Amino acid sequence: MDPSELDSGMRASPRAERGVRSAEFEDLNRQAKLWRDEVAHQRPWPGDPSRKVVSVFDEEKSRLLPLPAHQFDTGLIRAVRSGKTIYVRFDLNDYSIPPNAVGRSLTLAASPDVVRILDGATELARHRRSYDRGARIEDASHIEALLKQKHKALGSAPGTRLE
Repeated sequence: MDPSELDSGMRASPRAERGVRSAEFEDLNRQAKLWRDEVAHQRPWPGDPSRKVVSVFDEEKSRLLPLPAHQFDTGLIRAVRSGKTIYVRFDLNDYSIPPNAVGRSLTLAASPDVVRILDGATELARHRRSYDRGARIEDASHIEALLKQKHKALGSAPGTRLE
């Protein structure tokens, strides 16, 4: 059977390229299940047009392997590096990281709901994902650590020691 004959009605959405919000993601799942139940399952089985896909699927369920105990991480994974600031940019937004991670190569893992910044297997930051543009998403502990670090630097510049 030619792949184009399988289902010309199913096409990738342009939003699949740019990611979708959590609410949209849940709605897409709901729509996909509805399509599966009302359209795909009601089609004739290719091997025997007198039977429906759903009846053959029900017969084969007992022979399917069980799902894995742990879900696969299907999020987007990217290598990132901050410049001179405590922020890494992702999807037109800036997410804070601890000051001691500035300038290092890190890994960003994004799901529809969460953005995580990792250093190897160690999670440095976890933020809710923002779909805004130009948003700055901060963790208060990252800002506090930066202020402590900057406070230590006060008075160390030659011009500040003269009175």
